[in-house]
Amino acid sequence: MREELREKLAAGMTDDQVYAAFVSKFGTKVLAAPPFKGAFNIVSWLLSAAALVAGVVALSVYLRRLKSAEPKTAVSPVDTSKFDKEIEDELNNFTPED
Repeated sequence: MREELREKLAAGMTDDQVYAAFVSKFGTKVLAAPPFKGAFNIVSWLLSAAALVAGVVALSVYLRRLKSAEPKTAVSPVDTSKFDKEIEDELNNFTPED
């Protein structure tokens, strides 16, 4: 295919003529993107755009739900006063073993 392209360009064909020659030989599948004509090609373009929009919407909804799922209230501090006396008693009664 590359050799055929080189031959066509060396023969002085324009880009449009080369495109037309390849499309007539291989069909529109040879193009990187289908032309926006014909029912199948138009549906292909529209479905691609719809899939992109649906993906953006789904990502947006997911991120909003993720953000709203975060806890909104701060965790209340634990009351450690009942343990403070026990810790003090144990430290006072501690005798290191030699």
